[in-house]
Amino acid sequence: MPSSLDDAIGHRVSLRGTVGSPNRLLPNHAFALHAPDGRGLIVRLASAHRIPPQGSDIRIIGTLKFDTKEFPYLSVAAKDGIDLLGASSTVRTRPVDWLAPSLEDAWSWVAATGTVVSATGNAVRLLVDDADVGLKIRAPVRYRASRLKAGDTVRVTGLADISGDQPAIIPRSADDIAIIAHAPEKQALSASPSTPVPGALPNWTPFGAAAMAVGGIEAVKKIRTVKKRTAAAKKTA
Repeated sequence: MPSSLDDAIGHRVSLRGTVGSPNRLLPNHAFALHAPDGRGLIVRLASAHRIPPQGSDIRIIGTLKFDTKEFPYLSVAAKDGIDLLGASSTVRTRPVDWLAPSLEDAWSWVAATGTVVSATGNAVRLLVDDADVGLKIRAPVRYRASRLKAGDTVRVTGLADISGDQPAIIPRSADDIAIIAHAPEKQALSASPSTPVPGALPNWTPFGAAAMAVGGIEAVKKIRTVKKRTAAAKKTA
């Protein structure tokens, strides 16, 4: 919750940055604004404004506010201005400690390499630096999560979403998801004494048990033969 009346009302600011997300990627008529070092901020526009093209260098006036989780965002009313300044500046990806992300990491432009743990629907889980990181594939990205299999190694760039219980990355396009290596294929097991060969009789019970029984009978026969020979030798002695 806001800690003061000033926080509830917000602070009027003028910001310059690069539009870091395309139209409809984020809900509530919003987009990400990035600084050159990759830090990000969510901008929520009144319906009177159009979302500027991704990559645009803009100057924007609005009110800096905080949501119920203390994440900052810029609220832009219909009377507030957005100026397009021309070509975009270079935005670097920001390093994030995925095991303990900070508030400053929210909506940053990030890159990560990880192993696919699971892919169900459009929800993908990655293991990145021993951290469980989600991969949120939104409809505008046009990427089928079914292309990813558990064990694949992928390189992902996108927006750092730490608003939920699990940190996640939101890619902006299909090009932001690159499969570096596919999961290793499971090799077929070679035939062994405990592995039945197609078309052959299994070598375990009852056939294995029968073989053991036969072996036992042969041993008993040998013992009886030795005893008989010993008894005959005593008689002739």
